[in-house]
Amino acid sequence: MLSKKKRNHALTRFVLGESRAVLLTGVALNWAGAAKLLREAWEERPPPRVPSDYPQLKAFTAGTAATFGTYYLYLYLREEPVLPLLVFGAALKTWAFVLSAALRIQGRLDRANFLSFGVSNGLVAALFWAHIGREARQRARSPV
Repeated sequence: MLSKKKRNHALTRFVLGESRAVLLTGVALNWAGAAKLLREAWEERPPPRVPSDYPQLKAFTAGTAATFGTYYLYLYLREEPVLPLLVFGAALKTWAFVLSAALRIQGRLDRANFLSFGVSNGLVAALFWAHIGREARQRARSPV
């Protein structure tokens, strides 16, 4: 168990999910991903073997990422606990990591994309789950 002095350090509180700033991490990751996908959808021409609607899929995915980023910002700005709503975001981040890891293991995803998408989502998922765990423990301790 960490000493009280070490637990009060801002970075420690962040990693343990004791800071609502974990939500801002989700905001930043999602908006950065949305910008990257949108830029790729407009700048790149898909190779001939890729379906013609691939840029549309990328643009739609960018909008989904931006929507979730906005959602995390909304949760951050709320002053009340956000446990029930945050579970959905944590599950999506976990899925992004698991999917990326499976594709990487199969050799279908390069290292750069695995790190930029899979690992970054995995880290944010871990932060979200830590935050959710903290909120759940606080609710369990508080009288009804």
